[in-house]
Formats: sequence, C-alpha cells, structure tokens
Amino acid sequence: MRKHAFLLLVHNQPILLRHLLTRLQCPSHYFFIHVDKRVDLNPFKEMVSDVPQVFFLQDRKACNWGGNNMVWATLELLKTAQGANDFAYYHLVSGTDAFCSTNKEFDSFFENNCRNYIAKLPNSSEYEWREKIYGLENFLSRRKKWGDFVCRNVIKVQRKVQKFVPLRKGLPKEIVYCKGSQWWSLHSSMVQYILNFLKNNHWYLECFSNSFCSDEAFFQTLVYNSPLKENIVSNNLRYIDWSPKYPKENLPRILNESDFAAIISSGKFFCRKMDENKSRKLMEMIDSAS
Repeated sequence: MRKHAFLLLVHNQPILLRHLLTRLQCPSHYFFIHVDKRVDLNPFKEMVSDVPQVFFLQDRKACNWGGNNMVWATLELLKTAQGANDFAYYHLVSGTDAFCSTNKEFDSFFENNCRNYIAKLPNSSEYEWREKIYGLENFLSRRKKWGDFVCRNVIKVQRKVQKFVPLRKGLPKEIVYCKGSQWWSLHSSMVQYILNFLKNNHWYLECFSNSFCSDEAFFQTLVYNSPLKENIVSNNLRYIDWSPKYPKENLPRILNESDFAAIISSGKFFCRKMDENKSRKLMEMIDSAS
C-alpha cells in the first residue's frame, strides 16, 4: 500500500488535531506538524501522544494570515517529510480540517493515481497585484484591529502607486500567475519537481517574499507552470463553504451539523473550517457515518 504524508499547519484547538489524526490513523499514514511559534507546543504533543507516526517540527515560524511565513512553514514540512520516508502523496492540511471519508476510500483513490489535486481560479490574473506589492502581514497580525487597519491601508496606497511606479519586479513574463485554495494533495513527482526547482531558482522565493497572501499563489503558480501540469486536476478535494449564511459572517464558514448532508454528498476527503465547540455535533455525525 502507498504511503501518505500529511503536512499540517496548526495554530490552535488541540482537540481538533486529535480528532483529525485519530480518524486518519493507519499504518500507511504519517503526520508532520507545524505548530505556530507563538503557541505552546506541549498541549498539541500531549493530545496526540498515543497516535503513531507523528512528527512535530522544531523549527517553527509565526504564521500570520496573509503572510508568507505560511509558505516557508509548508516548505519545511515538505522537506522534512521527503527526507523521512518514500511517500507517494503529500497532503497539505489545516489544523481546523476534519477528515470526512474513510481510510479505505482515501487509500483506494490514490493507490493507482499520479495526478495532482490543487485548485486554481480561472481569473487568477486579477490577483497578480498581490505579488507585486509589499505585504506587512509577516510583522502585523490582521487578527488585531490596528494591525488590520495598517495592513489594509498600506495595500491601498501601494496599489495606487503601482499604477504609475512599479514597486517590485514581479514574475518573468513567461510565467503565468495562478491563484487558488491554499490546501492541496500532490504526487511525489510534483513534490520532487518543486523542491528541485526552488533549490536552483532562488529568485522565485524572492518574488514571493513579503508579498500578500502568497500561500494562495506560491505553489499554484509553480505547479501550473511546471512540465507536469498535464497531471493537474483543479480540485483540491476539500469541502469549503464561502457562502455566508448571515451578514458579515467570517469566511470560509465554520461548519456545523446543518452542513453534514452537503459534506457527505460532496465526495471530498476533507472539510473546513471546524471549531471544537461550534462543530462538535458535526464531528460526532461524521464519526458515526464512517
């Protein structure tokens, strides 16, 4: 049976991490976890201490929303996992995800598969300005009102200036900018291509350094401009709801029991976002269904 590496970006709610890992637990599944540097690592380690094949990164980064530390943390997870074992697939997963399928169905789907599952928006070029400005999200948290105020207004000013004076060189003309969901499942051949490319092309890392929301474009742009692009499926196999059910609801929505039917019928393997309190009944329903 093929081996799978699950790369987890985690920053809160250890209970959700345990729920995810215990559902995914099987001999062919390995877990590599990056916990935000600002958070105590011990509660997460204790919560999954009885789950085998779990590895926590010691070199941790502070990952703000929109900052490119999210990308650097993902790269560290990829490198660590690739050096640890011979994996067929690498799955980038959030600590607020839930596994909504079965291990049997999951392993069967990927057993004789070499495709890469990563979503891309058809109108990606509309967002290329993100890579051509300087984002402050690595240094200021948008979760705080003053941080959000500063970051938003700095971006507005830069976008106006950019119409007259280029702020950054940007990507080479032959590379098409692509944007999509941060989460993906990549075949080992694509992961090998990514790591080799970055080893020999440091300019690509510099292009996305201190840019805005690079986690939604760094890997998407790289794989869709790769020699392996014919093996890409623009579907990341994640159920995510971006449709608000009430005014000013934070998106993507925090899922609850009312979403159960849609999640199960979606055919996706993961669903997000979950909350250990608001999604408790939904998690129980998912457990019962499988």
